[in-house]
Amino acid sequence: MPATRKHLHISKPRRRQRSVSLTTRASRCGVKNYVNVLKSVHPTVELFFPVTKQYLQEYIDAKKKQGTIKANSLDQYFQHIESYNMALGHGWDSQEFEPMMREVLEDLVQNEEKCNGTRKNTSTPEDEDELSHEDSNDKQRIK
Repeated sequence: MPATRKHLHISKPRRRQRSVSLTTRASRCGVKNYVNVLKSVHPTVELFFPVTKQYLQEYIDAKKKQGTIKANSLDQYFQHIESYNMALGHGWDSQEFEPMMREVLEDLVQNEEKCNGTRKNTSTPEDEDELSHEDSNDKQRIK
């Protein structure tokens, strides 16, 4: 199942927003996370902007490997990275970056849906016994 519009900021129409300072954009969690992840991959490199296909792919691979991020959070991080990159005057190559971002977000959404479905449908035999025992007690009280 493809990710919903909710999880893919790249498919949402842009709305006009107030101007945000470069310092504020740089301090956002997505930008900090991007830089920290890439510093762990490339300890000798100091600047990871402008964003390149290689850097973005390495970031995505690292986030997938960690396996702890949710689609909403990663989508927000992508928005922060894109916004900061554009504020620096580097632009944003949508044709190159958005398919990479869309793929990882759709994978995360599918995994989250699987996990949520599994949690909702998992019950142990003990749970079933407790539930049926509670139901019989409720029926006795009603009589």
